[in-house]
Amino acid sequence: MNTQRVIRALCALVLLGGLVFPGGRVFAGGAGPTFTVTLVNEGSDAHPGDGVCATASGPCTLRAALQEANANVDMNTILFALPGSGIRSMSINSPLPNITSPVLLDGTYY
Repeated sequence: MNTQRVIRALCALVLLGGLVFPGGRVFAGGAGPTFTVTLVNEGSDAHPGDGVCATASGPCTLRAALQEANANVDMNTILFALPGSGIRSMSINSPLPNITSPVLLDGTYY
């Protein structure tokens, strides 16, 4: 097999087997979990990495969803189902965690 064929085969594997993200990072694997933010207030995840977005009092906050997403290497989705109607705002009192795993933040209200 010549070099061009090897390169083409490797490119095809990357395109078929994973997602390419800005910065040149390649994430293989399928879709990860979906976390739904239901609370506009602050709160850390009660047990980061267990796959369940929940604060100690139960609801899922944006901070808790990011903590869970960061613990998963697959593509994560964060949805929002905040209470009330019209424009909603969130109370964030300290910097949110850096996003270290692939995540889709879907701001559409569900």
